[in-house]
Amino acid sequence: MKYNKTYLLLFILCFFSCKEAKETYTEKVISQKFAERMWIESSDSLNGVTFLKNQIAFFNNMKFTSDSIYDYSVIQRIKYKNGNKTEEGIYLKRTQLYDTIYNELVKYNDTSFVIKRNNRIETFIME
Repeated sequence: MKYNKTYLLLFILCFFSCKEAKETYTEKVISQKFAERMWIESSDSLNGVTFLKNQIAFFNNMKFTSDSIYDYSVIQRIKYKNGNKTEEGIYLKRTQLYDTIYNELVKYNDTSFVIKRNNRIETFIME
């Protein structure tokens, strides 16, 4: 009986000590704002994006619909795990009433930016 209690105690200790660490994420807003103008996709000049104040709209064939207009911000994604902080990347965050979309900003400057969107890399150049 003494051995059964010892094995049970060891099992309980192992079970609780082997729990996977909890990961949490936060966002830090970066003050980056894009020029309020049209940015053309480098691979197809009929597609692009327009920024106006805090809003963004992607367009195809030089047209966009009202449901393609989002508020936007540029954020730094931060992960916390086991007390360690890891900055995971810069993202273009688009929000509507019931929708939030994150696109990784691969590169950006005053005249162009590159994002991961729709499972591909897209480059936009300021018009």
